[in-house]
Amino acid sequence: MELDNITYNDLSLFQGEEEYSVFHKINFTRTVDGREWLLRFFKQPFNEIGKIQETQDIIRAEMAKLDRWPTGIT
Repeated sequence: MELDNITYNDLSLFQGEEEYSVFHKINFTRTVDGREWLLRFFKQPFNEIGKIQETQDIIRAEMAKLDRWPTGIT
């Protein structure tokens, strides 16, 4: 799936004032590489239902273990 700039603006994924963007609201990454990966993930969304469902499954599995995640990076 390809999105144009008008669509990104309509969805408020990225805004000039970053604190108002969807990306900013869900960006809990703690490293530059993590932020870049998430940014790429938003800019190049999947176009196959199988990949979308696989990603949802991974997120569900990780969320189930959220209480065991470290609070800091060592």
